[in-house]
Amino acid sequence: MKIIKISIFIIGIFILLILIPDPTSIFQTDHRPINRSAIRNLTVMLDPGDTFYPDLLQIDNNQVVWMANEGSDYEIYFWDHSFDSYNKPSNIIKITNNSHRDIEPIIHDGKVAWIGNKGQNSQIYYWDGTYTIEGTPTDPKKLSSDDYYAAEHAIFKGKVVWTGNNAVYYWNGTYDLNSQPNKAVIISHPSRRAYSPEINELMVVWREFDGRDYEICFWDKTFYEDGRPIESKCTDGDYSAYYPKLSDDKVVWQRSDSEDSEIYYWDGTYTSDGKIKEIQLSNNSFDDSSPQIYKNSVVWTAENQNIYYWDRTKNTNGIPSNPILLSNNTFGSPGIAESGIVWVGQYNLHSVIYYWDESFKRNQIPSDPIIISDIESDSSSPEISGNSVVWLGEHNGNSTIYYLDLSLIT
Repeated sequence: MKIIKISIFIIGIFILLILIPDPTSIFQTDHRPINRSAIRNLTVMLDPGDTFYPDLLQIDNNQVVWMANEGSDYEIYFWDHSFDSYNKPSNIIKITNNSHRDIEPIIHDGKVAWIGNKGQNSQIYYWDGTYTIEGTPTDPKKLSSDDYYAAEHAIFKGKVVWTGNNAVYYWNGTYDLNSQPNKAVIISHPSRRAYSPEINELMVVWREFDGRDYEICFWDKTFYEDGRPIESKCTDGDYSAYYPKLSDDKVVWQRSDSEDSEIYYWDGTYTSDGKIKEIQLSNNSFDDSSPQIYKNSVVWTAENQNIYYWDRTKNTNGIPSNPILLSNNTFGSPGIAESGIVWVGQYNLHSVIYYWDESFKRNQIPSDPIIISDIESDSSSPEISGNSVVWLGEHNGNSTIYYLDLSLIT
C-alpha cells in the first residue's frame, strides 16, 4: 500500500512538472519561439573603456550617444554602429573633451545636441557629425547664449530647439560667413511661459501657459517676410496639458480632465471654427501619462504599473477603439518605434527589458512580450529606434550599455 502511495505521489509530481510552464516560457511568443541564449549571443556591449556611470543613452538609425564620467567630469560618447573583424563594436569616440559637465545628449541624422554646464548657466552645444583630416570629431558649436539657463533641447536633421528664459528657441541649422551658428529665434508667444519643445520635419510643438492653464502649441516652421516666425496655433482645453510628443503630422500629450490625467491625440485636423481638434484616447478613473508616438500608434503608462497601447484603429463612427493593455508590470515610460515597444518590468527579483510588437497577437489579443535583457541582473533606460534597442545593464558589477538588433530575433 505504501509503495502504491509513493508511486502515485511520483506520478503526480511528474504531471505537475509537465503542466507548470517552464519559467523561461516568458521568452516564447505566439509567432516564433525565442531562444534565450540566442538573444544573449546577439547582444553587444558598448564600452569605450576607462569610463564610469554611463547614462541617458539615445539611439537613432543605429547610431548611439550617451554621457559617461571619465573620472573628472561627464563627457559625450558616440558609436557609429561599426564593428571590428571579431564582430565587436569599434570606433566608439568621445566628442567632447573639456573641464565642464556635458550631459543629456540627443542624436538625429548623425548630428548631436547636448547640454554643457559651463559657468553659472548651462548652454546648448551641437556637433554636426563631421571629422577633421586627422579623423577626430570637429569642435562642437555653442548654440545658446550665456545670459540664460538653456535646457529641454531636441534635434531633427540639424535643426535644434530648446528652452531658456521661459521661452522656446529655434536654430535653423545655418551659419554666418565666419562659420558660426546664426542666432536662434524665439518661436513661443512673448510674455508666456513655454517649455517641453519637440521638433520634426513638419513642425515644432511645446506647452505654453496662456494665462489660465498650459496648452499645447504648434508651429509649422514658417516665417513672415521680415523674418519673424508666424504665430503658432494652440489647443484650448479646460485644464492644463503637458509633455507633447510628435511623429510626422501627429501629436500626443496628457491633459487633466479635472479628476485625473488622460491621453489626447491630434491627427492634423481642425474643428469647423479652425481650432485644434483634440481626440481623447483614454477615458478612465486613473492617471494616464508619458505618451509616446510612432506614426499614428500610441503607447503610455498608467497607474498600477500598466502599459496601454492604441493601435490607431477607430470604429465606424470615427471614435478611437479602446486601448489595449499590454502589461501590468512596468516601471517608467515605454518607448515605441517601427519595430515595436520596449519597457522596463520585473522578472523574479530584477528589473528587465521587455519587448513586444504587433506580430505578438493571436485573434487580435496581445500575447506575452519577450525579455531581451539579462534576467539575473538589473536593467533600465531602454531606447528604441528602427529595429534597434539599447539599454543600461550590468557587467561584472559595473553599469554597461547593451545594444541589440531586433531584426535578428523576430
